[in-house]
Amino acid sequence: MSDVPITVDCQISAQKFGFDYELDNTLEVFLNDLQDQQPPMGFSNKKPTINEGVLIDGTAYVYETHRDATLLSLGAKTNSHITLAEYLSVCGPSPQSVTSTGLRGKRPSSKLSNKKPRKQLQMKPHKGLKTVDIDGLSGFQCVKIAALNGWNERLNSISAHQRIDELKAWLHMRRSRGSVRTLIPDQFKDKTVETPIGELPYENFVLWCTGTSTLPNGALHTLLNAESLAESNPGDEIIQIIGAKCSVSGCGGIIRLWDYKSTPPK
Repeated sequence: MSDVPITVDCQISAQKFGFDYELDNTLEVFLNDLQDQQPPMGFSNKKPTINEGVLIDGTAYVYETHRDATLLSLGAKTNSHITLAEYLSVCGPSPQSVTSTGLRGKRPSSKLSNKKPRKQLQMKPHKGLKTVDIDGLSGFQCVKIAALNGWNERLNSISAHQRIDELKAWLHMRRSRGSVRTLIPDQFKDKTVETPIGELPYENFVLWCTGTSTLPNGALHTLLNAESLAESNPGDEIIQIIGAKCSVSGCGGIIRLWDYKSTPPK
């Protein structure tokens, strides 16, 4: 089976990444591959507890019971969301019991020795800074990833080029210290904010005017200051207005980054 995109949300290590992965690998192999990531993801499968397991698109499976089942047999598919948890009872529905449907397979034996080698977990180039060339990011991409990771410092440079270099240096520093958030929260995916002058995709909602206190007004002032954010490929010029005064008459707010958390940002 060829690799398909999945999202892995590890509540144990507080990491969330997109991967390409073969779903005919077993749950045990999957956990081994996650443990090989740097930093490691998931729980150690050497001494699993009865509460540890995974949620595949909202359905819970105890690891010890289903370790020999393939991800495909457990219902995983293209773009599945897989959550890893130490205590399934607090994050999802009751774990599935073993049935006669084949959810639990036999442990590997010598008869499987000719099976093609499993592929290792591969990070998607477009979703993780571990495989992204930071120095090759556009100005908008730098702003977006910085916003997702709570950057809210003052840019000391004046020119757009120098400001982009500042953000890239900050992203290099963040990556050297551990994982970097690259995905917007699930509740905002593939959604937009309606404003009187058009729609603003949440994917591009990286700026916020401090003179506003609600999402609709924040989106409106954002578009009035940076119309290109309504486009699929916003221009790099938005980096020039970070820290500037809002252009809306009588507002007086300051344009800063939004981290997709507090509204308005703190």
